[in-house]
Amino acid sequence: MWIKFSFRRNLIYIFYLILWRNIRSIELILVSKFLGYGTTLINVLLMFIGEFFAGLFIYLYQKKFLSKKNKDKNAILINFEKKQINEIKSRRDSITKQYYLIFLCAFFDFIEFVLGIKCLPKFINLSGSIEGRLTGMLTITSSLFLFYVMKFRILKHQKVSLVIISIALGIIILTEYLIIKTDIFLSYTNFTFSICIIFLIHCFTSLLDVIEKYLLEVDSLNQFKLLMYEGIFGIILTLIYCIYDSPFSSFIEYFNAHSKKSNIFFIIALIIYVILSGGRNAYRVQVNKLYSPIVKSLTDYFLNPLYNIYYFSMYEDFLVDGNRNIIYFLVNFIFPLIITFFGCVYNEFIILFFCGLEYDTYEEVSKRARISLNKINELENDEYKINDLYIIDNYNNEFYIY
Repeated sequence: MWIKFSFRRNLIYIFYLILWRNIRSIELILVSKFLGYGTTLINVLLMFIGEFFAGLFIYLYQKKFLSKKNKDKNAILINFEKKQINEIKSRRDSITKQYYLIFLCAFFDFIEFVLGIKCLPKFINLSGSIEGRLTGMLTITSSLFLFYVMKFRILKHQKVSLVIISIALGIIILTEYLIIKTDIFLSYTNFTFSICIIFLIHCFTSLLDVIEKYLLEVDSLNQFKLLMYEGIFGIILTLIYCIYDSPFSSFIEYFNAHSKKSNIFFIIALIIYVILSGGRNAYRVQVNKLYSPIVKSLTDYFLNPLYNIYYFSMYEDFLVDGNRNIIYFLVNFIFPLIITFFGCVYNEFIILFFCGLEYDTYEEVSKRARISLNKINELENDEYKINDLYIIDNYNNEFYIY
């Protein structure tokens, strides 16, 4: 068997994150197509409002209902356990540093939205799907940040995945450069600058995810309390920026230019966007807590091949000399598919059994541990006395004692 699909615990959260994220993306497409309203700073403000209310409601729910279930457990903690908890608390960052890091999360989230909304559209004839097709950058940037900031190991199958994802991204970018030759409106310089902006967008997203992971793991912050404060800081940042570049005038003009019926549908669409943003971000921080920023990044580009089919068939995208080009499209369908596949390999949802790529995966390490444990039991049954024998797995910087 050369390939195996590995199903891990709490996969439902990943499924819901993919679902909420893509429903929100579809809603934005529908609003743009049928109501004629594109993404603006209003969306950024609504996104942070959704974050705040989602974090607030879920956090209050946890405090009110879930704390009752844990009350008895907390009441019977022995002194040794209390001592351990105090030691953990003593290793946490100061409150000031925690709030500073939360502010950075909101700031990076705000900046990557502003770059995508205000800067990328300025590039004439830039493919509307290019940012999405390069979202695989998130796996590379997040893994590097985790390696250098949180000292996460990069294992063999992950290194191979990163190399192949990098090659696929390079081919996608190279294809765009070749297409530019037939397009007199988009220069190499402008396209290179747009790629740099896309890279910055994904870097800011990765920094957001990694800092959140740090706060969740090192400072043991509640993920929904973290989301609530991110929403507060994000709302403040957006309102401050709106003083410099207000979106409200164009927002009012849209209302004045459309009928009452259209405006009602538009308001409903905005309310739905707030709800979808809240749900998407609630599952985002939950996946980041249970898994890692790399798993979260996989959800950002998991369905990209399907979006590329949509952009090819319904939008003026993947054009050469003004006409849809099937080769151009196939390159940008196959290689995002490869990126998605090796994103799953990196995160061990797919295990490849050749060239030793399976050796460091959690499943294979656990299997070897069980075999070793059986051997120990056999030795003990044969009256061999073994003292202080531990099997240690340093998988993802965690030690497992079997």
